[in-house]
Amino acid sequence: MEILVVIAVVTPVILSATLGMFTAITASGSAESRTELEAALTSYGEALRSVPAYISCASPEQYTAGHAATPEALADVATGGVNGVDGVETQVIRVRYWNQATATFDERCTADGGAQQLTLQARRGADTLDGVIVRRNTAAVPTGSP
Repeated sequence: MEILVVIAVVTPVILSATLGMFTAITASGSAESRTELEAALTSYGEALRSVPAYISCASPEQYTAGHAATPEALADVATGGVNGVDGVETQVIRVRYWNQATATFDERCTADGGAQQLTLQARRGADTLDGVIVRRNTAAVPTGSP
C-alpha cells in the first residue's frame, strides 16, 4: 500500500520535472534560432547598404542580385552563410517607393521619389524573420522625403 502512495506522489513530480526541462530546452533552441536570424537579417541589411548605386524603381530581384555581386556576399559564401550563420537564406521580398506627392510609400513605382522601403527576410527551415530598411538616393532632392 505504501508503495502505491509513493508511486502516486512521485510520478507527477517526475513528469512535471521532465516537462519543465523539455520546455526549457525548446525555448532555448527557439531563442537561439531567432537570435541567429536577427544577426543574419542585420548583416544582410548592412550589406545592402554597400550596393553602390541607387536603382530607381528597383525590384526585389534587382536588390538580391546586386547584393550577390558585393564583396560582403562573396565573404558570406566563403563562411557558409550570412555573416557565418549556416543555413540562413536572405532576400528582399518587397520594395515600396516613396511618393513625394502623397508623402507615403506606394506599392507601384509611378515616379521614384528618392527613397525605397525594402522588406527583408531571413529564413532557415520553417523559421522566418522579416525586417524593413529605407534606402535613399543621396542625389535626390530631399523634398518631403522620409
